[in-house]
Amino acid sequence: MKSKQYIIDGITIYVTKRSTNRRIRLSIAGNGQVKISMPHWLPYNVALEFAKSKIDWIKQKSPAPVILEPNRKVGKNHRLLFKTTDKSSITTRLNELEAIVYIPKDISINNPLVQDAAKRVIKKALLSQAKTLLPIRLRQLAIQCGYSYNEVKIKSLKTRWGSCDSHQNITLNLYLMELPWELIDYVLLHELNHTKIMQHNPKFWNTLTTNLPDCLELKKQLRSYPTLA
Repeated sequence: MKSKQYIIDGITIYVTKRSTNRRIRLSIAGNGQVKISMPHWLPYNVALEFAKSKIDWIKQKSPAPVILEPNRKVGKNHRLLFKTTDKSSITTRLNELEAIVYIPKDISINNPLVQDAAKRVIKKALLSQAKTLLPIRLRQLAIQCGYSYNEVKIKSLKTRWGSCDSHQNITLNLYLMELPWELIDYVLLHELNHTKIMQHNPKFWNTLTTNLPDCLELKKQLRSYPTLA
């Protein structure tokens, strides 16, 4: 899939070309992320003009920004903490169990700069977890279900949970660590299945169902999980 992003009136819009799309589709995720998917043969400027024509609707339907609260669970083994400091700047620190944001006494945790710092330290925590846990689980599932792959990479992906290229290299989104393990396994098996079948055709879904009978239900559940990216 090819993708681009545009900023219209301060709103970032992600545009993805898909071979399976027959028309332009607009959606807004729970975190306010605006996505447009379109047929692969259409030029990007068509999506841009479409987004401009829908900008008032997008603003109306976009949810209020999510405020990251103290003691929020981060992935599988971290907690987000906010601590006051005598220093005048906002800083962060990550240890084995805590993702900490240090803030000056006169600044609220709702301050956009504090929230941005929280997102950054959360990202570090999730990356650390993902690099440790995802390659192990991917290898287990590959052995269990008879798949093979070349290389696995962990990245921050804005519009996808994972991808697999024609050389059987798999890329996984670090924000997978925010999902329940059954949905993580769905994404990993989905990408492993692409090592055999690249297209989302009936053969792809039949093969995936053999190894994961409830894959279509898990696919639906995955749509309700936005990322912080």
